[in-house]
Amino acid sequence: MRLKPICLAIAILGALAALTLWVDRSQSQSNTREKPVGESLVAHKTIELTTEILLGASDLENKVHLKLEDNIWILPEYHQFPVDFSKLQSFVSSLLNAKIIRLVTRNPERMKQLGFSENTVQFRSAEGENIWSLLTGKRNNAGGRFVKVQDYDAAYLSDISLYVDTDEKNWTQKKLLDIESNHVEIVKLGYPGEDRFLSIVRETPDAVFSSEDISQDQEINDSAAKDLIRTLINARFSGVKETDDPDALAALENSQHIEFFLFGGETFSFRIGRKSDEFIGKAEDPGSPGPDTEIPNFEILDKPDQPGMTDLGPVFIFYSTVNSQSQLNGLMERVSLTYSDYTFGQINESIASLIQAKKEPRELAEESEDNL
Repeated sequence: MRLKPICLAIAILGALAALTLWVDRSQSQSNTREKPVGESLVAHKTIELTTEILLGASDLENKVHLKLEDNIWILPEYHQFPVDFSKLQSFVSSLLNAKIIRLVTRNPERMKQLGFSENTVQFRSAEGENIWSLLTGKRNNAGGRFVKVQDYDAAYLSDISLYVDTDEKNWTQKKLLDIESNHVEIVKLGYPGEDRFLSIVRETPDAVFSSEDISQDQEINDSAAKDLIRTLINARFSGVKETDDPDALAALENSQHIEFFLFGGETFSFRIGRKSDEFIGKAEDPGSPGPDTEIPNFEILDKPDQPGMTDLGPVFIFYSTVNSQSQLNGLMERVSLTYSDYTFGQINESIASLIQAKKEPRELAEESEDNL
């Protein structure tokens, strides 16, 4: 056999062996690469690419699912509620601000002792690809928390301060109206059981409210009108019921109808109520108004803390709007929302004080002096 072909074959085998060694080393290095000390847990670019977030136990069996749809974060598996954006913003900021303190271990047996069975945070792209995940472990006695980051087969200590809330209800946006109180131009209040309204209006956002639906010796209590607007705009629901819930159906049947007309042209409608068998229509007497101008108010008839009395049913507010971009109408087709007794009381108090006897010039002068 000639020497040249043998030498060539040896050279080829040597090259292949060198290539294999280089690949093995490269793979080994990629499997043991480390996140540098001081580096952020997650990059801003990753956040920008994220359209879904999953939060839950390490197996994500019981999870909170947040999803970006039409530029709005929602809870797709919980009645498609809008997400509390301030809570989401705070959560993401905690991740962005967290840094790696040091490498703890690459030993799988030791990692088992660090409690990596608590919570997982997973970010996904619009294509459904898992682009980043974080597994949190126990807190370190000397400070910080043990974490594992996707693509790094190691445990790290981080200065992360993060609470992974795995209750979907806590992620909902509970204040549903995103409008300012001075945007409201007209308020219409329905007379329960009658096909008529009291309309109050102001000409500019800073003007006082007035009405043509009251007698000449009466006026609108501007302070009560503005309190009513603020209460309804800032109301935060406390519970979620099905649309066919008996208490919800009873409340809708016995509800006070209120409408807001904004200066920009938008309209919002509210129906506020609770069970009729526990409430009675009541007309306040602000300066002896005539019967045609009295606005009925709901007054508690039964008190649950008295012996033999029944518990009060929950308070409901039902929303609707002609704004096609709003999520309110769709949400109201899926759920009924309960509110606190305090909110109900504030609404009733404002309605009861809405009409007052017109003040004489002397009274106005005395009030002006008191305010100086």
